[in-house]
Amino acid sequence: MTLEEIKKIKKAELHVHLDGSMRLQTIKELAQEQGLELTEEDLKKCIVPEDCKDLNQYLEAFEIPVKVLQTKEALTRAAKELAEDLKADGVVLAEIRFAPGKHTEKGLTQDEVVAAVLEGLRQVDGIHTELILCCMRGPKEDKKNEEINLETVDVAKRFLEKGVCAIDLAGAEKQFPVEDHKNLFEKAKQYGVPYTIHAGEAAGVESIEKAIRLGAKRIGHGTAAIQSEELMRKLAEEGIPLECCPTSNAQTKSIERYENHPINVFLQKGINATLNTDNRTVSGIKLSEEFKKAQDQFGLTDEQLVILIKNSIDASFYNQRLQLQNRNNYKKEEETR
Repeated sequence: MTLEEIKKIKKAELHVHLDGSMRLQTIKELAQEQGLELTEEDLKKCIVPEDCKDLNQYLEAFEIPVKVLQTKEALTRAAKELAEDLKADGVVLAEIRFAPGKHTEKGLTQDEVVAAVLEGLRQVDGIHTELILCCMRGPKEDKKNEEINLETVDVAKRFLEKGVCAIDLAGAEKQFPVEDHKNLFEKAKQYGVPYTIHAGEAAGVESIEKAIRLGAKRIGHGTAAIQSEELMRKLAEEGIPLECCPTSNAQTKSIERYENHPINVFLQKGINATLNTDNRTVSGIKLSEEFKKAQDQFGLTDEQLVILIKNSIDASFYNQRLQLQNRNNYKKEEETR
């Protein structure tokens, strides 16, 4: 398929960060409006450097976008523009993620932050968008971070099925292991809030295994799964989708080079692999371009591209919710017969 043909196909994006996907011009304009001094060199820092060493350096590109996303107006604008950009790329279903706790520096509550983002998303027709609220990794003894994360779970519960579909755990995976944050997921389970977890990106197989044991319905990245036949078999048998982001993974050195990404192997093993950008601006990639790049680098057939697209739609929390509702409705119908 050509790039133009891929653009026209209806696609789903399951792993895309709001703050990592802002238009550079918008960052510049918001900084000016807010009285922040921002040079062209500063703007360049919002894009990952070619010689990026690891995930920690990659995450530095988020500092400026987060700094300008501290008002309702800025959050609404960024969300609206991202929905527009995704729609223009043929995306009809997007689960956009961000950490509301990082946008309260000027006095907004997490509820107000989420409401502002949802307002922006709702201004764009022709695309179904929902939010995944990120909790952020941090030291186990950092009670302030834990308090913010627990509040994020509460916010997710309040907005569940009102624009929010799940929570996530993001941040420096290798430094702060997933099990240190298990109380977040215990609370989410009590609330009935689904969750995905960044795992197997900067850390290894064990990180993914622990995320699964904690009840993750999807795995963010999961590249390290290639190191374990047993784990790949488990992912396939239990139907746990992987949110693959090859361009980002090459930049963070989760894989040595783009062509080393195991997505082709995952497909061959029957794993529900999905293809995503992670961060459109930071990584400098659109979803259609990611599909074309994957086809060229991995030799994927048109049929395999279609499988990846179908996997994304099937793996969406939106679709899983619809399926559950349909099953419950069918059960009720059976009981009344």
